[in-house]
Amino acid sequence: MLLFGHLGVTLGIFLFICMFIPPLITIIEPKYLALGALLPDLVDKPLGMIIFASTISTGRMIGHTLLLSFVVFYLIIHRLVLIRKKRRY
Repeated sequence: MLLFGHLGVTLGIFLFICMFIPPLITIIEPKYLALGALLPDLVDKPLGMIIFASTISTGRMIGHTLLLSFVVFYLIIHRLVLIRKKRRY
């Protein structure tokens, strides 16, 4: 796991974008952004080392795909929409 690589690149890009869009830093929590940067490795390493140890030993498979990113993004947005609907009623 390239801990500082994942965190450094993600947070660096985020802070660079925040220079042009200052309100963004109040909307997005950096701690959740850091967790999202590490999520692919947190998913892939246990799967690659335990379940698929005989076939795929690198540990890069499910979490590093674009499909998982879209699924996680959809679940987060869906959850936020449900929370906002409950607040209205």
